[in-house]
Amino acid sequence: MRLAVVILFVWCGVVGAKPLVLPRPAYIAYERLTVEISPSEARFQGKFVFRFTLTEVVTHKDYASANMAIPVWFPIQSEGDSSVTNLWRLFAVEGWNPIRTFQQRQAFEQSVGMTVIVGSKPHHSVGSFLATQGPDERAPQLPPEPGLCRLWCFPEIPSEDIKSGLPVTLRYSQPLCPCPEGGRFYYAPIFLNLPAGVSTGNTNFYSITLTTSMDCAVSVTSGGQKFKLAPGRGVTLSPSHLRPIRALVIREAN
Repeated sequence: MRLAVVILFVWCGVVGAKPLVLPRPAYIAYERLTVEISPSEARFQGKFVFRFTLTEVVTHKDYASANMAIPVWFPIQSEGDSSVTNLWRLFAVEGWNPIRTFQQRQAFEQSVGMTVIVGSKPHHSVGSFLATQGPDERAPQLPPEPGLCRLWCFPEIPSEDIKSGLPVTLRYSQPLCPCPEGGRFYYAPIFLNLPAGVSTGNTNFYSITLTTSMDCAVSVTSGGQKFKLAPGRGVTLSPSHLRPIRALVIREAN
């Protein structure tokens, strides 16, 4: 998944009995993302480095945490996939969803299972997510995708780790959306706050590799590019802001 990064420094002091939240733009300076596609799901693993833009200078010592907003394109319905039905049995398809109970945690981990590691240190699991099917203020130019709900997940990362440039490793799963031919994969790169002169077409810094399991074939569309991947094969793409990557996944007989 291409990360859509919205980073906020949160000041723990109180002004007028309300917490003060100041935005500090950040961007992805390096990304290596691999997506392993099987007949039922796509497994994401990526390594990222973030940088803050220079438009603001924030020095307050109590700015302790930064939130990454990570979108997962999740099926609204699924035939025979209990991880999808269990998630929507416990959470709202539209709105804010805190993860409070053991059953909610179990359902989220079985369907998405997001892990974030900064440097060599595992960090807090996702404590809540925002589900939305309609237009999204974080990416207003990106239209909704039929049959899919966007889950914005918010792991918390210490701001000192972001400023130090430690690599962030992300792992999670995204169930495929069912269709008559098999399964449908969707992913849209979102790059926010890129400085002038930074191009995601530079494969020394940005790339996404799609690979297939041995029991499926995949037809990939990304902009004007089209690829057919046989079982056990892969392709590496240059990502582009808001240019969706779609794939039709067909199970192959053994």
